[in-house]
Amino acid sequence: MVLNYKEIDFKAGIEIHQQLDTSKLFCSCNSILTEKIDAKIKRELRATASELGEKDLVAKFEMGKSRYAVYEYSKDSNCLVELDEEPIHNINPKALEIALIVSKLLNCKIVDAIQVMRKQVLDYSNTSGFQRTMIISFNGYIETSKGKVSIQTVCLEEDAARKIKEENDYIVYRLDRLGIPLIEIATGPDIKDPEHAKETAEKLGMILRSVNGIKRGLGTIRQDVNVSIKGHPRIEIKGFQDLRSIPKIAEYEVNRQLKIIEIHNKLKNIKNYNSEFLELTNVFTNTGCKLIKNVLESRGKVFGTKLTGLKGILGIKFAENKRFGTELSYYAKMNGVGGIIHSDEDLSKYNFNENEINEIKSKLNIKDSDAFVIVAAEENKAKKAILSVIARAIKQYTGAFPQEVRKAEEDITTSFLRPMPGAARMYVETDLPLILITKERLNKIKLPELISNKIENLEEIYNLQPELAREIIKKEIDFEHFISQYRNIDANTIARILIEIPKEIKSRLNLDSSKLLETDFHNILQLLDENKIPKNSVIDILSDIIRFGKVDLNKYKLVSEKELELEIKKIIDSNKSASFSALMGEAMKKFKGKADPKKVSELINKYV
Repeated sequence: MVLNYKEIDFKAGIEIHQQLDTSKLFCSCNSILTEKIDAKIKRELRATASELGEKDLVAKFEMGKSRYAVYEYSKDSNCLVELDEEPIHNINPKALEIALIVSKLLNCKIVDAIQVMRKQVLDYSNTSGFQRTMIISFNGYIETSKGKVSIQTVCLEEDAARKIKEENDYIVYRLDRLGIPLIEIATGPDIKDPEHAKETAEKLGMILRSVNGIKRGLGTIRQDVNVSIKGHPRIEIKGFQDLRSIPKIAEYEVNRQLKIIEIHNKLKNIKNYNSEFLELTNVFTNTGCKLIKNVLESRGKVFGTKLTGLKGILGIKFAENKRFGTELSYYAKMNGVGGIIHSDEDLSKYNFNENEINEIKSKLNIKDSDAFVIVAAEENKAKKAILSVIARAIKQYTGAFPQEVRKAEEDITTSFLRPMPGAARMYVETDLPLILITKERLNKIKLPELISNKIENLEEIYNLQPELAREIIKKEIDFEHFISQYRNIDANTIARILIEIPKEIKSRLNLDSSKLLETDFHNILQLLDENKIPKNSVIDILSDIIRFGKVDLNKYKLVSEKELELEIKKIIDSNKSASFSALMGEAMKKFKGKADPKKVSELINKYV
């Protein structure tokens, strides 16, 4: 089905998180990832109330899991600041300068004074329980093919610790990434459709890559997309690594939200929905269900609840292996259980007998239109899990759909991560004073040329194909230097040798073209510039260098003009009645690529 995004009031915004290639934000430690571990530290975090006496929803959610963290520490990239055993140092001036440059490139208004804030984080990814962040600028914009997209804020913040392993009771984090400076760019909800979201992300990425001091490579940039439609609150989708997946995942999320609304419309007239649960442990005393048997042997318990009017609805499909029942299961799993069993499933796969199913229905008072959910786990976890399922189901009846943070999955779907955080997460950082941004400081900032402008200039000045120009800029090749050195070779030929031929060697010949050095390309171009080798020999010469580490140029050298002229005369004398094309064929066959076809053509025309 083709969606009319305007009709459904589609709104989307993007958050970009880009690591900076500097030392850490609040200490002088290196911003490097390491496998070296010098110590491990165990910590537990607890939620505290804000100045208004409120506890954030995320804080309560995380604390409900009853987990602890193990932090892996390395002297190569950590100090006492990351362990939260020493106050933070002054802000990294280089990181701040980069944030100011990015702000100007995004046409933002830079603040007069920067206040460092503490953003509460209780997923254990920060040893202190909060992330330090600060607004650098606001109210900017970028131009796109579908109009301006506003930039709400540009923030500078510290990256989180790196998750290594997660179990039910604990998480292992490595502290090497903690404190690496991040620039966060948040757009307004001006994105008009999923393809526009991709374009906007690409434009922001291009602007960031135009600035010196930006980290490159996998994991150094993260894109989050916020999506909402009419009748459904905003959902934040995290974890995009490949921009190409943005349109499809955003489209899936829109369709998921439409299904959620559709399900609500089927249930909205139900007012006497159930909000209770019952213990069903005794139902399974002699069960053949291995899953429940294992739980009972570990002294766990089984709880169940009736979902009024949901028969057939839990099985409504969102995608392959994603159904409405999956949505309820996410909430159960966040309490440390393995999942749920519900009545829209094929219950025979669990080896339940008919008496067990009938007794479940009887105890829960299941009517023909009702569904049921059961959870089997350690008692405390099972109770929390079944209550979470009930709470999520009630929102489906009332239409008060939850604001969620969801994960972008590899199968082009999204899955629930946690509730959307509330405003109670932010506090003033008390260990640093205000950072004043003066006009004199801003006037000293020199803006870099945008990559898009560099590409356009290459295309215009050298008449390069757009794809070649993009690759030259991406690989940071000093193209002007090559052009000035080899004046007898046209720009597109030089670009093709530097960009396309290495790719062809890899794809067609299955050779590792990364072994080629810059000097190898200079040597080839020098021979071409002096007309000592033909163009069509370049790929063979470079392949020989990869295979053997050297090349016999006698195999590829062009024949001299004198020898060429002599051989052309012989070919003509031996084929006096042959056509021009036949003579060209004989000549090219004779010289096997060691003669310039243009020169051969000229000589044949001269002597025929």
